[in-house]
Parts: sequence; structure tokens; C-alpha cells
Amino acid sequence: MSHIDELLQRLCPEGVESVSIDELFEVRNGYTPSKAKPEYWKNGTIPWFRMDDIRFSGRVLQSAKQNISESAVQGRRLFEANSLIICTTATIGEHALITTAFVANQQFTVLTISKTYKARVLPKYLYFFAFKLAEFTKTITNSSGYATVDMTRFKKFPFLIPPLEVQQEIVRILDTFTELEAELEAELGARKKQYEHYRGTILSFPQEGVRWVAMAEFCLRNKGTSITADKMKSMHKEGGEVRIFAAGSTQAQVNRSDLPQKDIVETPGIVIKSRGYIGFEFCETPFSHKAELWSYCVDETQALPRFVMHYLQTQAPRLQALARSKSVKLPQLAVADTDKLAIPLPPIQQQKNICELLDRFEILTKDVVAGLPAEIEARRKQYEFYRNELLTFKEAAA
Repeated sequence: MSHIDELLQRLCPEGVESVSIDELFEVRNGYTPSKAKPEYWKNGTIPWFRMDDIRFSGRVLQSAKQNISESAVQGRRLFEANSLIICTTATIGEHALITTAFVANQQFTVLTISKTYKARVLPKYLYFFAFKLAEFTKTITNSSGYATVDMTRFKKFPFLIPPLEVQQEIVRILDTFTELEAELEAELGARKKQYEHYRGTILSFPQEGVRWVAMAEFCLRNKGTSITADKMKSMHKEGGEVRIFAAGSTQAQVNRSDLPQKDIVETPGIVIKSRGYIGFEFCETPFSHKAELWSYCVDETQALPRFVMHYLQTQAPRLQALARSKSVKLPQLAVADTDKLAIPLPPIQQQKNICELLDRFEILTKDVVAGLPAEIEARRKQYEFYRNELLTFKEAAA
């Protein structure tokens, strides 16, 4: 950092230029082409970015999970390569640098470098500085109804623009941090894929020679309880007897008296996380879940709940793709998608043997990678600290 201090002292001793968003960028809104026109979505070559792309592919993006056709762009221009996208509704502050010409959905505000500043800024530097913008957006949201950013204040947020030589050095340092974190995440991912491959191989059954049964035929489906995520948080009590699940990783422990008795599932069950990121939770203690989710209790004369859970996890990618194909805004499964899902049911003893193998391998995998998440978190905190330090400047007088 002393080298950067020397550069700043030599190149801009009076301070760094401050430029508001509406000066530095062309500000435009994303959009979604009509789903009623199939030709907009067939054989597309133009990437159309959504939150899913950031969630699953990172923050510097060249391609999207979905493409649109040129006819879908109509009279609108594509957003230029090396533009920033930032969520100004719902998942506020999430942002990315897009390195190709593209379209993004309406959840994003798109920031394209203006011609005046194009030769004076590095897109990657602006991407790093946008972490400060992301934090600012969370302080200027409209509190009533659907969360949105106050765009008048948003457009006046100041980007600090040091000389290019300083920007290059900052990008070099921060890229080094992100590469180190990426290496650790790749190692963690490799160990998880190893387990997933092993699980998939063990749970691969032929269509002939084993009984395949739809879930609705050997499972009892449970409805959830009417509750919001905020209500769950306010009701949470350490040591509560009943666990409540919402979408994503949100859950809470509550007292039995906090819920209607009819909404509490007393036997082991599998919760279907049916919105957004599709997944499953296996719970052996009393539980409930939000009303838009559902769960299954297994007829244990036909299947072991743990075996069904293991098999469902092998189907998560397929169900995620199915959910994504049904909804533009938020991936969503229907009850029928899991009710009709065929599960292989070998003899109970074989199911038990498979569960024992997978449980042992899962424990071994967790032991191998136990230190990696902590190491990744330490690196991330170090990176965030240095990013904040590197992007803090003395501003030049107006």
C-alpha cells in the first residue's frame, strides 16, 4: 500500500477526483422480453442476465444462463460490454461486471461508462469501487412495500477516480486476493463434487430390476404454516422444540405453543425448498415450514427417509432446471413436480447399506474440508479490509 501512497502523492497530491454516477455513467434499466413470444427465447445468442447468474457464476461475467434472440432487443440498444449491473430492487446491492454486450432483467440498473470518462477509468476498478455503492444502496431504500432504491440519491453517489496508474495497482492487488480465495473455493468444490459423484454412482439404478415409485404413492405430503420470515426471526428461541424452515437457509427454533398443533410434523420428514434455490432439508425432530413449501413423511415399510433424502439430492440439478424453466423472475417448483417424481426403491436392507456407505463418506468428506470454509472466510475478511483501505482516498477540493 505504500507504493499506492507514493503514486497518490506524486500524481494527485491535492486529492482524488469525485464523480457522481450520473456524470460517470449512462444509467439505464434492465428489461425482460415478452415470454408470450417464443421467438424471443429460441436459439438466442445475446446473454440475458438475472440474479441467478451472480448467485451461481460470480461477479465478473462473460455469459448468462439464458440467451435471447436479436428480435427480442427490438428498438432497444444492447448494453455495452464492461458495464456494471446492480440490483436496485429486491436483492439490493448485488452487482457484477459484464464483459460482453448483453441484456439484463428489470431487477438491475445498468451503469455504462460515459464517453467522457471511458479513457480515464478501468472497468475492473469501477467494479471494485461498486462494493461501496452496494453498501450505500442498502441505506437509501424505500421502506414501504417492495424494497426499491431511491434513484435520485443513487445517481448522486460519488465514485472516486484516481489516476489510471493508481487504478491499475489497486486492481492488481485486489485480483491477487480474489485469485487466492478462488483457489480455496475450487478445492472445496472439488471435494464436494467428489462426494456428489460417489453418491450419484451408488444411487444409479437401472429402469428394470428395481421398483420405481412416485413419491405421492409412498409418502404423506404435509402442508406448511402461515408465517413470514420476519415473524420466524422474532419467534426464534434457543432450545425451541420445533424447527421452522423457509426458503434458502432461513430457519428458526420456536416453542410448540407458537404454532397451531395441526401445522407441526411430528415424524421425520423431508422439506422441499421449492422456490429460488431448489433444495431439501431432512429433519428428524418436530418441524414445520412456510406455507409455500411442502414436506413429505415416508412410509418406512417401503423406504428409509434418509435413503429418499440421498436420492433427492441427486435430482436437485434437474429440479432446479425445471423450476427455472417455469418462471422468469423466481424459479418455482409445483407440488406435482415432486408428487410425480419416481424414486427407486430397492429392498430395505439394501437401502440401509447404501445409507451407511454414504453417511460414512459424507463424514469423511466433511473432515477433509473442515478447515477450508474457515480459511475462505478469513481470506474474504482480509480481502474486504484491504479493499476498503485501498479505495479510501482524500478527495480533491471541488
